[in-house]
Amino acid sequence: GLRTFATNAGDAYGRMAQFLAERADPLRHLPPLELSTIARELQTGEVAVVIGPHRAAVVPARQLLPRTNLRQDQRGVVQFDQRFRGEQVLAAAVRSLAVEHMPMVVFVHDAPRSLLRPSSDQTDLFGVASMLALSRYDVREWMVATETAPPEPEPGQASVWVVIPPLDQKGLEPTPAERRLLDATREHLERGGAMVLSLKPSHLPKLGHADPWAALGDALGLTFDTSSIVLEAQRDEAGRPTIVEVQTTTRFTDAHPIGRAVDGLQARFNFPIPIHVDADVAGRVTPLAMIDADPRRWIEDDLLRPRDAVEPPPPDERLDRALPLALAVERTTREGERARTVVVGSMSWMMTHTADQTASVGGDRVALRNPGNHELLLASVAWLAGMDDLIAQSPAGRQIARLDGVTPDVRRRWFWAIVVGLPLAGLALGAVVAVARRR
Repeated sequence: GLRTFATNAGDAYGRMAQFLAERADPLRHLPPLELSTIARELQTGEVAVVIGPHRAAVVPARQLLPRTNLRQDQRGVVQFDQRFRGEQVLAAAVRSLAVEHMPMVVFVHDAPRSLLRPSSDQTDLFGVASMLALSRYDVREWMVATETAPPEPEPGQASVWVVIPPLDQKGLEPTPAERRLLDATREHLERGGAMVLSLKPSHLPKLGHADPWAALGDALGLTFDTSSIVLEAQRDEAGRPTIVEVQTTTRFTDAHPIGRAVDGLQARFNFPIPIHVDADVAGRVTPLAMIDADPRRWIEDDLLRPRDAVEPPPPDERLDRALPLALAVERTTREGERARTVVVGSMSWMMTHTADQTASVGGDRVALRNPGNHELLLASVAWLAGMDDLIAQSPAGRQIARLDGVTPDVRRRWFWAIVVGLPLAGLALGAVVAVARRR
């Protein structure tokens, strides 16, 4: 009786259980309801609700008016002006209602710790990640050293990778984590995935070993000279000659939407690496920023030499041609898909110790010294996601009015005009007055 019934009905009950499980699984992965999100935030305090034609977004008051946002905290992390912080958050909320899914930004690295959290030495991505999160991007992290698979985007959601090369060189051979990072980066490029790729200098070529990161340029039609960096001879505040490993610029091309969004804002790039564009791909590569030819600059290919032992080379070996510092690449993959990539010849331009440097603007207010670093990443992510309409200079970048067009040549002319011209003008006027009195 009962045993026979159980035997005969077992398969039917199994099929029914499988059917119910298949129907229940999508319910567990439903996106959060907007009303429940608004209600949950209202329980925590005051909020601003931005209502669109079909959806709504909620902005907690703690994001609009944070308590300590007029100075740096103990870690040196930037706290922005209230007016511009609130404007940026509200603008991002309005913008997020205009698209079905804001892009997912995945920071990919081989470090054993999270780079999205503040660190004592500021070798982290907390600042730029916070800016992306405030702009309503879906910010994720893939630590290849401890995680096997990257975060998967929602259906219809664009995904952009931001690849961070290893922070330390730990030998002549890549570590297992670095090898996984290299393989993932190479496969993502070959599939035509959107990516921000930063470069770092390498000692390996000087020691007779090939740098595997330099080989990534082959898929893009670029040559990454990771065995060299661009140095510049300058004078410090005391007038002593010094050699710097940094390039700063406020000039970005207006021929590309990324360049137009960043142009006029200072950006800082440490250890800039020479990048060469192959002739057959020049038409689909747009330099966003350039290192101009200058007799004070040169390409240093001995990275092992102590900096205090480095001296400028002869004049005929100085930098006599402009080199791209950041590029936007559009190409077609083997499968015929359009692909976009942004390459920056510097590794630490996104790090907190560089991107979040501040300057006092009076009282307790501080502003970003290099706002172009943040804006370059924001504009690059929007362009890579195919959402060119989202590319615009953020309110935080316009926090302080900045002089435009003050190039080094202009500064030099004003220097000589003030230091030499004004005294000579005074002497000339005195001579005219003396001659007039003698008459």
